[in-house]
Amino acid sequence: MSEEERTKFREQMRKVRQEQQKVFQTILAQVYRLQGRRPPEEEGVQYVIINTTDLKSMQESATKEKATETGQLIERLIARASSISKKLLAFKRERLMLLQLPEDGDIFLQGI
Repeated sequence: MSEEERTKFREQMRKVRQEQQKVFQTILAQVYRLQGRRPPEEEGVQYVIINTTDLKSMQESATKEKATETGQLIERLIARASSISKKLLAFKRERLMLLQLPEDGDIFLQGI
């Protein structure tokens, strides 16, 4: 691949990454709205997705270091993430059940 082709390819990839980032931020803003919260409007603020096991290890470390306030804040984040996860799972189950309903109006009893 020539240097010109590489430069062109890098530029295309940079544009793709920027577009993906915009889409990701839009999706996360919609999640915030669905949660009933306003997304931060500060310049440069970005949303992140983090594994709760990472948060749990941070919370345990903060507690060990006697940073109780930080530990409590992280514990609340974990609880909020767990709540959101449960709501999302319930939503997915409800959606799946609705998709399984017959279209012709027949009565459908699941689990009987």
